[in-house]
Amino acid sequence: MPKIRVLIADDHAILREGLKALLSLADDIEVVGEAGDYGELRALMRGQSCDVLVLDINLPGRNGLDVLHV
Repeated sequence: MPKIRVLIADDHAILREGLKALLSLADDIEVVGEAGDYGELRALMRGQSCDVLVLDINLPGRNGLDVLHV
């Protein structure tokens, strides 16, 4: 069975690390990338596919919801 591929986008590194640690406990989930700001997230999404995006709507550089329109 394929794993659920997750991208995490939040400007707080400790939150990203905590989410990664929790998600790593599940055998069927794989964190495929993380971003700390809008620019990093856009670059990741160009080169990385995911099934789930955990998105902070208050990302530095631009509103996190803007990434959903592109």
